[in-house]
Amino acid sequence: MKGRRPMRAAIVSILAALTPAESHAATVVVEPDQFPWQVITEAFPGVTLNAIGPGVFTPDHVADAQSVRWDAGYAPASTGDFVFFVGTDGGSTSESNRYLRATFDEPVGFVSIDVIGAGGEPSGGVLRAFNTAGEQVAAYFTAPAPRGAIETAIVTREPRDIAYVTAGGLSGQQIVLDNLQFATVPEPSALVLAAVGGLCLVGRNRRAKRGSVPFRALKP
Repeated sequence: MKGRRPMRAAIVSILAALTPAESHAATVVVEPDQFPWQVITEAFPGVTLNAIGPGVFTPDHVADAQSVRWDAGYAPASTGDFVFFVGTDGGSTSESNRYLRATFDEPVGFVSIDVIGAGGEPSGGVLRAFNTAGEQVAAYFTAPAPRGAIETAIVTREPRDIAYVTAGGLSGQQIVLDNLQFATVPEPSALVLAAVGGLCLVGRNRRAKRGSVPFRALKP
């Protein structure tokens, strides 16, 4: 019986530690700087990026990571040097012409993206969230801002039902997009399996202590 008490204590401790973990999301950062000058449609785990709209001329409607410079007539990135490139003739985007769509592998509850003014006049953007039925469930409109000004658009949902989002400038207004982030939460069943697996390893290690030789990682 004495040998079981530490195991029971371990079970209680692990489950107690996992309980608050269910309410905390793991944030995935989709940063164009990680893949400079490359097509990034499926470059990041958990999300597919596409360029949508009549102003998109790429045959497969992919999203590229392109550098946008002041001397190119647009706006700088909010992080690093690269932004989402959603058209062949420029990095700026507008809902009426071309915009970014991010489709998630599983519904999420939090999405954010940096919206950067890129027009000659103050310009604003919008981040729209949709459920699996294609119904808009949330939207965030940024205030009109001069070229280079940055505002982070954020949408949240509980329950987590955001299947995809679209982001672009308001009709006729030009913006640049950068630094997409979204949050996912592990299923409770996955957390329980992780706890059970960890306890099995603990028990196995205890049984292997007697007469065993420790395995060490050595440099070649």
